[in-house]
Amino acid sequence: MAGFIFTIGEDKEIAIENAVEIGLFSSFVVMQRSDGSLLSQSSRNKLLSNVLADYLTMKEGDNVYFFANKKIYGVGTLFKPNGVGACYISNYPSANDFNKTRIPSQEKAIYSSQPEYRWVCFFKPEGNRKHFFENGVAMDDVLQYKPQSFRMLRAMEGVSFIKIDDEENLALKEFIYLKNTKTTSSRFKYDSQKQKKLISAIGRFNAYQVGLSSINQKHIDSNGDMDLEILVEANVIEKLKREEWDYISHQVIASPYKPVKWMKRMDIFAYKYLASYPDCPKPIEKYLVIEIKKDKGNADTVLQVMHYVDWICKEYANGDYGRISAQLICKDYTGYLKEDKIRESKPDLAEAIKRQYIIQTEPLQSEMWKDLKLFTYSGDKKTGDVTYDLYADYSQL
Repeated sequence: MAGFIFTIGEDKEIAIENAVEIGLFSSFVVMQRSDGSLLSQSSRNKLLSNVLADYLTMKEGDNVYFFANKKIYGVGTLFKPNGVGACYISNYPSANDFNKTRIPSQEKAIYSSQPEYRWVCFFKPEGNRKHFFENGVAMDDVLQYKPQSFRMLRAMEGVSFIKIDDEENLALKEFIYLKNTKTTSSRFKYDSQKQKKLISAIGRFNAYQVGLSSINQKHIDSNGDMDLEILVEANVIEKLKREEWDYISHQVIASPYKPVKWMKRMDIFAYKYLASYPDCPKPIEKYLVIEIKKDKGNADTVLQVMHYVDWICKEYANGDYGRISAQLICKDYTGYLKEDKIRESKPDLAEAIKRQYIIQTEPLQSEMWKDLKLFTYSGDKKTGDVTYDLYADYSQL
């Protein structure tokens, strides 16, 4: 399972105590500049779309941690309350309207009456425990425990929370448990009855559901183009959830460690377990990387996604290209990217897509990787639906 690490701002441990007690948490989305003035509407749209995309990747069973005072506290588990279709929900009914900067007086907020708290997730302590562990673990100590396992945690800077994959989550959770072997009590206590009371007070959940259609309608033009690339990402995340990928994340590090602002990031990174494997944890059968452009894709876009394919092969797939699939999703493409034209007009690019790799050594056998597909997207302004059509399949090259 994956994990989410939430950054606590003010009041540090007190904020953790309050969150764990009721089993609800919402990240604060800063919508003001340092001088107190409101961010522009376009900046707010981009910021809120990015945070919403993070919430959309949450899955029941994922772990929850809090980061405060240079320490990480845990361990919780996301869950779906009865009557709610996900482990997250809007803090107030109009939270999905990015134009709103105040909560209307007739609307009831679940978590906080501050409009910066847009969405809420539900969690409880892991297993049968009734608390989070008392002892937090220092970031430096965590990173030295199993340094090869940590990728996203090393790049945790200037964000309200991050998502970590199965390997990273397991290493973090192991370390927290090891450092709390003698812990018998904690001030971070969970009150299930208080949580149930808060949930039951919500009443009709329909008004608080998180849906993309109403958001999309405001960001799709008459040609079906979307004005926010990050919102295209959010819609692709929902598409992958319907396809039942076991792990889905976005803006995932794909660079050696260097200043965070210069790191390359994969728009979408996902994987599926080998379902037939009898034990747990299950091995990963297939990785997926998707690069997204809200406008037109070109040769550089193709080479960009190939960089990510090579990164996944080296960092995750143990040199096995056969476990990787890649996609581009753009509004349109330059004409030479069609399968029949790329061979003639861009033969070097056609060759740059291919990867020869060894699949076994006895007897020696190799295969050619070409598992890259190009899709176009189109939005319907009336319904808010987004559809995807195959533009080119490079496995046919």
